Amino acid sequence: MSEFEDGQIYLFDLDRDPLNEDMKTRPCVILQVCYLNALETLIVVPLTSCIKRGGQATGVALSHLCTGLEMGSIAQAHLVYSLQKSNLSQTEPIGRVHSDDLKKIRFRLARFLGIDADVVFSEGQSDWDLD
Repeated sequence: MSEFEDGQIYLFDLDRDPLNEDMKTRPCVILQVCYLNALETLIVVPLTSCIKRGGQATGVALSHLCTGLEMGSIAQAHLVYSLQKSNLSQTEPIGRVHSDDLKKIRFRLARFLGIDADVVFSEGQSDWDLD
């Protein structure tokens, strides 16, 4: 299995999650820096093709032209997961989120978690690298 990179999109089996109402395999964006690859878990944000959810404060619209997916999607930052790598449905990424969209997802996630995203992102910490 390859190294996981921030912004890659993989299919994950979310059937094991009791909070997942749809109970299905879904594309998810990886949101973690490479040095966390040693862990057995990945931090991910699921995507939905239900565009009406894009109006939510935590949703980020993603064009299929930028992600490589078949249709446009919404990243649902409020559904952030820490998933076991064993939940992967395949071994290679199916797409990638553009860096500008990745920043938007991080910003929405920070706001959802109650982190002062305006301060964090105005201080030049646009990536999650802690070094």
